[in-house]
Amino acid sequence: MRTAEATRDKVVVINVCISLSDGTILSDFYGDGKRIIIDLRRRDCIAGLRYGIEGMCVGGKRKMTIAPHLAFGQQGIPGRIPPDSPLLCEVELLEVRERGVVKPEDYPPGLKLQVGNTGDIKSNMA
Repeated sequence: MRTAEATRDKVVVINVCISLSDGTILSDFYGDGKRIIIDLRRRDCIAGLRYGIEGMCVGGKRKMTIAPHLAFGQQGIPGRIPPDSPLLCEVELLEVRERGVVKPEDYPPGLKLQVGNTGDIKSNMA
């Protein structure tokens, strides 16, 4: 039986480790129980990651180098990602879902969801 494939109209659950070419780890979600959920139709993450996930099957792993123009481009992220930096990503596809499917494990106990308009949130963060 063929496993589910990540296509542009799906939502995926992944483990991912993202680093710079010098080895600096930017984010590592392998082995710590955290997962990332990405709707491949939305711009929830950098374009290179979305494009690289398409075509993967559940249980598959992929290493990819994401060109700067599909990541953070000429501006980078000051103090974190230098301008024009390629990103190295290791991705493991855990699950493929239909859009709109939410599971209890998506919101583990202990996390808070704050709802309000931007002005309310900013005033509560001071």
